[in-house]
Amino acid sequence: MRVLLAGPDYEENLSIRYLSSSLLAAGHETSLIPFNSSADIVAVATSAQNADLVGLSMCFQSRAQEFLRLAQLIKSRDPKRLIVAGGHYASCAAEPLLVHHPELDIVVIHEGERTLVEIADALPHPARSKGSTSSREIHCWPKLQPVRSSNGGTGRCSYKATQSSNSSSSFRSAREAECTRAESLGNRP
Repeated sequence: MRVLLAGPDYEENLSIRYLSSSLLAAGHETSLIPFNSSADIVAVATSAQNADLVGLSMCFQSRAQEFLRLAQLIKSRDPKRLIVAGGHYASCAAEPLLVHHPELDIVVIHEGERTLVEIADALPHPARSKGSTSSREIHCWPKLQPVRSSNGGTGRCSYKATQSSNSSSSFRSAREAECTRAESLGNRP
């Protein structure tokens, strides 16, 4: 799987380097592209044309509109390209981002190294399979199942994705769902 990771890089962006390292260790190809200002939108969108999955490091609310314009341009060029947002701001605003911005397919909340690898692993090869009716429908991921519970009862989940333009659901790996179910029954897996 070819994954493009874009984010601010005035100083070394350690977060996307961690993501890249996790993806590389799992056998995926990564490209790290600096996205330091709105002047970079066209260059980053052009680089994204070679990726199966695009990850956006939305760290700061002050730059959210630039990231959303970038996501819109990428989607306008290829509506089936999967766009995943993460970072501090995206984690805090996951629900409104998904509800109001159809150009974003998934928002990873909290630490994303393991979650992004699971997403990349679960995508069909190539990522843009024929027959998909919408890039926002997450129906091709056999390793994931929708659940309405939290990770360890703390109200946190690995990531959110919208199934349709009108609803949102939490998704997590089958293992995490099993752990959550066991904890809700008073057992530790």
